[in-house]
Amino acid sequence: KQWYQRRVRGVLNTYTNFNLNTKFELTMNKLLTIAGFGTMALGAAGSCIYNVDAGEAAIIFDKFAGVKSGVYGEGTHFKIPLIQDPVIFDIKSRPRSVPVTTGSKDLQTVNLTLRILFHRL
Repeated sequence: KQWYQRRVRGVLNTYTNFNLNTKFELTMNKLLTIAGFGTMALGAAGSCIYNVDAGEAAIIFDKFAGVKSGVYGEGTHFKIPLIQDPVIFDIKSRPRSVPVTTGSKDLQTVNLTLRILFHRL
């Protein structure tokens, strides 16, 4: 009789511990699954968005249609991942100083510095 009682207690203890471990494991599996899907969703959302900073402009290159018409100014814009790629250009006006030496009617030299604002192509 003692052997039987010890055996039943051992089986019940094992079953109870197994239930607790299984519930914990199921809960952890659900949490990890939700965290994994959340991470994938954030990654997918991040790959659909691109930023154009101040002083820049962007055009979209589509792998199927080529260069799309339209220029995108500064701000946050959407694109189709793996199909569209933004190409960002710098459109700031840049100064350039050009020193010039010239002569006057009375044969004196005059030194001038011209400041030119230009856009890069």
